Amino acid sequence: MNCSKINLKRGSRGADVKSLQTILRNKGLYTGSIDGDYGVYTENAVKAYQRQQKLSVDGVYGPVTCRKLNSTTPSPTQTPSSGNSSVTYTIFTNTKLCEQQIPDCAGQISPYHCACHAIKQALRRFGITGYSERTIGNYAGTTTNGTGHSGIETAIAYIAKQEGITLQVKWVNFSDLGDTSKERWRKYGDLMTDDNKAVFHHELYRGKYGHYSLLKQVNVNSMLLIVQNSLGNRYGSGYAGYMESRNCSTQERYLNGISQKSICIITKQ
Repeated sequence: MNCSKINLKRGSRGADVKSLQTILRNKGLYTGSIDGDYGVYTENAVKAYQRQQKLSVDGVYGPVTCRKLNSTTPSPTQTPSSGNSSVTYTIFTNTKLCEQQIPDCAGQISPYHCACHAIKQALRRFGITGYSERTIGNYAGTTTNGTGHSGIETAIAYIAKQEGITLQVKWVNFSDLGDTSKERWRKYGDLMTDDNKAVFHHELYRGKYGHYSLLKQVNVNSMLLIVQNSLGNRYGSGYAGYMESRNCSTQERYLNGISQKSICIITKQ
C-alpha cells in the first residue's frame, strides 16, 4: 500500500479498505466484516488505533496513520517483538438490535418514547419482537414527560406475563459493575451479550437531557463505544436513529449525571 497517496475515510470502498480492515482485525480493534466498506466500525477502529499511537484522532486513514500502522504491523513471516502471542482483546457486540434507520426501529417514535424504544430493543435479546413503542408506552404509562423507572418495570412485567416467561428487573449504578473503568465496561459488555440478559441505561444525554439508550458495541481495548442513538434526524414525528461513536469517559459522565441507579439489567429466569 502506497501510504503517500492513501486517503480512506467514511464512505470509501475497495481493496485498500479490505486490507485495512484485516490489519485492524488482527490487532483486535475491528470486529466487523471484511467487506471493503469504510463504515462506522472501520472508522471507530481507526480512531482506536490513532488514540493508541497518540496520533490525531479523526478516523481518517491518511498517510501518517498508514505509515504508523504498517511500521507497527509484523509481516506474515515475523512475530511480534514482545513475543506475546496470547494477548486477549475484549470487544463486545450486540447483534440483536433493530438497526433500520426509521422510527420504531433504530429511532424512537417521538421525543418522549426513549424508554419504550430501549425496552423494545432490549427484549429482542429474548426473541420478543411483537410490541411497538406506542404499545409499550401504554403499558408503562409514558407521557410527554417521559417514562419513570417504575413504569419501565410495569411494562416489562406485563410483557413477560403475556409471553409466559419470567423477567427479573434490577437497577444498578455503573460503579457497581467493578472497581475500575475497564472492569465496569467489561462487565457491561458481558451483560449485553449474555443471551439470558438484556441491558440498557438511563443517562444525562449531552449533559442536559434525561434519556434511555442502548449500546451496540463496547471495545474495552480502545475504551470506545458504539451507541445506538435513537435521536437521529427527525423522521415525521419521530427520529431515524443512527450509530454513534462515543468515548467511554463521555458515557460515564452521562451515566453519572443521573441521580437514580442508571443501568437496567433484565434477566430471563
